[in-house]
Amino acid sequence: MPIYIISFTYWGANIVCGLLTVFVFGRCDTAETPMDERDQLGLCMTGVPAYYGVILFWLVVVIGMMASFLVMKKKDFGHWYSHVFLYGAY
Repeated sequence: MPIYIISFTYWGANIVCGLLTVFVFGRCDTAETPMDERDQLGLCMTGVPAYYGVILFWLVVVIGMMASFLVMKKKDFGHWYSHVFLYGAY
């Protein structure tokens, strides 16, 4: 179960935050923005900077990591690290 939690939070956050960062957040044009650098497709829907999507992604992933540790029956960090966090690495 902890492996599913960490996997779904990572991939869910990856897809959702990726779409948010590209299509919702972004660099919005100002009066000082040169014409050749303006957002021609109109992708900037909000005034939120794109790096907020990266921060949101890592917040969700860290919360998923903590949740995957908390649902384990055996609350041993070494066991969680080697059998859940590094699952499939070796």
